[in-house]
Amino acid sequence: MTKLSSKIVQDSSVDIPFDVERWEIALDEQISAYTFLIKLITNPEITSTLFDEKLREMKNPESKAIDAIIPDNKKEELVRLGIILHRSQVFTVYSMQMIVVVITYFEGILKNFVTSLFCKFPQRMFDYIHPASDVNLRGKINLQELLEADSKRALIYTLALKAASNLTQGSIKDIIKRLQKITRNSIDEKLLQAMIPIENLRNQIVHEMSALDSSSVKVEDVDMAFKATEQTLLHFEEIAKKMGISIHRFVVDE
Repeated sequence: MTKLSSKIVQDSSVDIPFDVERWEIALDEQISAYTFLIKLITNPEITSTLFDEKLREMKNPESKAIDAIIPDNKKEELVRLGIILHRSQVFTVYSMQMIVVVITYFEGILKNFVTSLFCKFPQRMFDYIHPASDVNLRGKINLQELLEADSKRALIYTLALKAASNLTQGSIKDIIKRLQKITRNSIDEKLLQAMIPIENLRNQIVHEMSALDSSSVKVEDVDMAFKATEQTLLHFEEIAKKMGISIHRFVVDE
């Protein structure tokens, strides 16, 4: 192992922009699609059309045997209940999926921001450069990585990616502490702490789905999760600007 010397990183900052535009577009596309879906499944005209189609199918003489034995006066009730059930299932599945998606985006935003910061200030990644087998062996890099790097700047970028991955491991509470260190206490902890219950819900969805029901995730929960993530993105953007980190954002010429 080779120690990451200050001589290696001196005057070797790499300009890797924090891609705010990419994340804004991704968040907007997802919440817009979700909102559109909710409007579709709660639209009374669409529900009425589905009801009529399904009822015609059940009353068709060539319908499935099980439909044929159901009395006509019961078919309408069954169709109505079936639509309510399916609508609830669609809502539950996609609402839960949106929570998983938003946390995935949050993690991506974190890594993008931290990578850009480490590329700008390579010295600050010292504590997060270590082999996977020993987290206490800090500031050490593989000699092969050093020898295979095309340039000093390429090495810095590769190390920044690894350091960002290491820093963003663990709970949000622990990540906040690390972010405070590398940003010189610029993080609004209360803002990021709003992501903790969202992360907890995501973990429940991924690991304990059988314990959840249709009331576990509401439209308001999804909206709140996306707003909290967007606020975090904009907060990181402000910090990046103050630290002189490049920002990638589409600007309309006036």
